[in-house]
Amino acid sequence: PFYGKTQFSFEITHGADISIDIYTLSGLKVSTISSGYFNEGYGIVDWDGTDSFGQILSNGVYLFQMKASNDIQKINFTGRIAIIR
Repeated sequence: PFYGKTQFSFEITHGADISIDIYTLSGLKVSTISSGYFNEGYGIVDWDGTDSFGQILSNGVYLFQMKASNDIQKINFTGRIAIIR
């Protein structure tokens, strides 16, 4: 859970483009965080809890899908995140 902002942390074994999509539990995409290219190792992406229009999302549980892609492979990871204000 988070209050005002949060960070997504990850580790990749090869450099890749990273993006994160945020969805409601019903599957509606509410935000896309395009982070760009990260070198191999650990990375952190900040998110302020807003939707694609800059509006603050309401309390609740959301799904996120982190995508890492390069010339060799594409990997997706799906998880849950809770906003509590």
